[in-house]
Amino acid sequence: MQHGMIIKTQDTVTTDPVYQLGLNHCKTIFLNLPPARLIEQAISRGEGDLTDTGALMCRTGAFTGRAAKDKFIVHDTITADTINWGEVNQPFNSQAFGRLHAKMLQFLSDKKVYVRYAQAGALEQFRMNVAIVTTQAWQNLFCHHLFLRPTRGGTGKLYASVVGVVRT
Repeated sequence: MQHGMIIKTQDTVTTDPVYQLGLNHCKTIFLNLPPARLIEQAISRGEGDLTDTGALMCRTGAFTGRAAKDKFIVHDTITADTINWGEVNQPFNSQAFGRLHAKMLQFLSDKKVYVRYAQAGALEQFRMNVAIVTTQAWQNLFCHHLFLRPTRGGTGKLYASVVGVVRT
């Protein structure tokens, strides 16, 4: 299987998290595209339309809400004593996660994916690096606005450790 083509729009971003997440076999990887390019892609792919005010309008389908009981965290040596386990933070077996991750990678292998490197957490001492992977441009645009954007000077240490979030 050939490696996917990586399109970079910021020269300071490393491709290492793409490999950390196992995405190196995707058909095409769009990395940190700016909003204008994401809107262009969303429109050309039929994901949405521009309104009369110039905003991108997308149809999200029947399942638009987030269910609090659909939050699972891999239970392992790192998370065992650091997560407040319960009805909201439900443990997910690490072996089952490995199988699910492999299935997800297989699904993405022939897809165009959008990867966004971002940060979550306003306070520096609690901030986390995240890599968001989506199969639709509009979802990546949403994440561009939802998460913190790393500064150009801070990208060197940014992704030594990364949490992956996948939305397809």
